[in-house]
Amino acid sequence: PASPLFASVTTLTHTDVGGTEWDLCTALDNFDTAHTNLQHSTSPSEHAPSQHPPLSASQHTHSETRNSGISTKARVLDAHRGAHYNAQTMTQIKSMGLNAVRIPIGYWIVSGASHGDRYHGPDLERLDGAVA
Repeated sequence: PASPLFASVTTLTHTDVGGTEWDLCTALDNFDTAHTNLQHSTSPSEHAPSQHPPLSASQHTHSETRNSGISTKARVLDAHRGAHYNAQTMTQIKSMGLNAVRIPIGYWIVSGASHGDRYHGPDLERLDGAVA
């Protein structure tokens, strides 16, 4: 995979994430499901701290996700999308003499996931920010 995000999610979930966004979303959904099942199967006094390290200090810890009600997938992908392409990235590209950028997106960025797909979206404002 082209993005270091895949390696980070592999570390977080302790699974081989694969190379597609579908694989990444599946791993994060499974991570949340496993931790939700663990939380429901033990009493609060029996619940051990998560064995999974946070993705990074700037992104999140699982306890923050669990306490906020926001899925790990949403937090991880929102943090990644917010930092992956930004105004500084576009300025650097322009300074190299390039005048075009290819930003690969899936339909879920525009419309959100459909038909039970695991993707996280919509997130059109991030794309708007990249091309503004």
